[in-house]
Amino acid sequence: MTTDLWSDPNRDSHMAVTAHFMARDGHGQLILKMLLIAFRLINGMHTGANIGKELIHILDELQILHKVCPMFELYFTLLNHTDGTAYSRQYHTMMIQIEVELATRGIPFDRNGNHLR
Repeated sequence: MTTDLWSDPNRDSHMAVTAHFMARDGHGQLILKMLLIAFRLINGMHTGANIGKELIHILDELQILHKVCPMFELYFTLLNHTDGTAYSRQYHTMMIQIEVELATRGIPFDRNGNHLR
């Protein structure tokens, strides 16, 4: 899964979520597929808490949270943003929010152990 967030000229925040998965083509060969599974207007700013809450809400709404979490343990990638920048702090608060959201659903998640650098 990948996400992207941005603000339009009116300062409205948007979030897109894309699923990446393997499927068989007509010849039985595995191919990589990509599918936009959500495009949302996000209330509030691009805070880590808002991003985490909305991502879990989307997965829950699409009824795939139970499929994604146990199988892949929801690993998140943070590339080149471990230097204490605002983006790094935003990522940290997102991971905390995801941990809180999943805990309320009884899904184990370790914000420190479930990300790749």
